[in-house]
Amino acid sequence: MVKYVLIIVASILVGIILDRRICNRAFDAIKSDYYKYLSFFSVLEQWLSNKQNNINIEEYLIRQGYQKIAIYGMSVLGNLLYQELKETKVEVSYAIDRNADNMHFELPVLKPSDEYGKVDVIIVTAVLDYEKIKKNIIKKTQVNVMSIEDLVFETAE
Repeated sequence: MVKYVLIIVASILVGIILDRRICNRAFDAIKSDYYKYLSFFSVLEQWLSNKQNNINIEEYLIRQGYQKIAIYGMSVLGNLLYQELKETKVEVSYAIDRNADNMHFELPVLKPSDEYGKVDVIIVTAVLDYEKIKKNIIKKTQVNVMSIEDLVFETAE
């Protein structure tokens, strides 16, 4: 009888430990998404404020000497940046995205492992992964790298 009670108690304890680990993973995923969307919202809010105040990304990039760029990450922010710059003096030469094989754009979309063409700067639109992506880009090329967050907030200064 004691043996069965110990088996039941051990099973309950294992279940509690596993449940706690699953809950912790779920909480970490929710927390990560929260910071991702908070950063995303912050960038969009500043970008809209810049536009309302006639502060122009094109002019900022040209002042910095960036006339030929690439965009890393063609999700929402990457698409918005491309749309803003496609009819300007700033040439968007290509995009880089890990899902390049499944994307169809007006410009070439490279995979991160591909060789990059000559540009003045690569603008990374994946806000939370910027530092990791920047390290990988720097391993491949000597091109300047900038985050969309820095671009939008520095434009306002």
